Amino acid sequence: MKKITREMKKLKIFFKENFNIKKLTSFKIGGKVELFVKVKSISELLNVLKIIKKYNKKWLVLGNMTNVLISDKKIRKVIIVLDGIFKEIFIKDERVLYAGGATKISELTDFFIKNNIGGMEFMAGIPGTLGGAIFMNAGAFGENIGNHIKNIYTITPGLKYKIIPNNGKIFGYRESVFQNNRYIIIGTDIYYKKEKRCIIKKQINKILQLRQKKHPYEYPSAGSFFKNSKEYSAGKLIEKAGLKGFKTGKAEISQKHANFIINKGGAKFSDVIKLSNLIKSKVYEKFKIKLKEEVRKII
Repeated sequence: MKKITREMKKLKIFFKENFNIKKLTSFKIGGKVELFVKVKSISELLNVLKIIKKYNKKWLVLGNMTNVLISDKKIRKVIIVLDGIFKEIFIKDERVLYAGGATKISELTDFFIKNNIGGMEFMAGIPGTLGGAIFMNAGAFGENIGNHIKNIYTITPGLKYKIIPNNGKIFGYRESVFQNNRYIIIGTDIYYKKEKRCIIKKQINKILQLRQKKHPYEYPSAGSFFKNSKEYSAGKLIEKAGLKGFKTGKAEISQKHANFIINKGGAKFSDVIKLSNLIKSKVYEKFKIKLKEEVRKII
């Protein structure tokens, strides 16, 4: 690792060794990362990746860490976070805007309001960054972000800049090709339409109130833990299986929304895994349905 950090120092790239990532995760669970790196430009990102590849070190790009469960043991990877130009948002023409992969959804929502942009109100209250939302094809209320994407700007595993058009084969339900191809999402073109600001604000406020009422935001979590489908709601299955309020250590299946596993204070990675396994087992036993995690596990 010293060789890697020596090269990064020369390039004036921000990094921290043995960084405790727990405080950055929405779950407030996670151990020390061998090397934590923050990059502010494409050139910095490419330089970091070249150095990492040179020394055959495992790496991972993370966003706002809202949809992940990170092991509380030592993470022997380089964790890369995008910053700087990767947070840019600007209107390209009368139908398309550009937003960087590190843009927080909350910042994007504010941009929509200020610029009278409608059609994307369903994104309000979704935690995390745009890159993470595209990676998971995030959505709510019957909508998903993939339906609004024109192009995705990426860096390939071969360290090439590549623009990927949304050809109808990129996204599935809470899925995208990026979950398998190791491309880094650095930005995207989003289709938009003009709308009156008062209508946008009214719709966004309504959605935020609904989320606040339904979801247990008073405790750390990673959001919805299991994927829904067109046939079922994971939360309703978990509730019908009688698991609301069930605890393992300091982790609990929320009484407010059964598809949330919450950290009641000091929950461990293993506590959440045990609860997750219990949910899958009980739901399958009762309904013969195999639930799939929406939350990514990082070990």
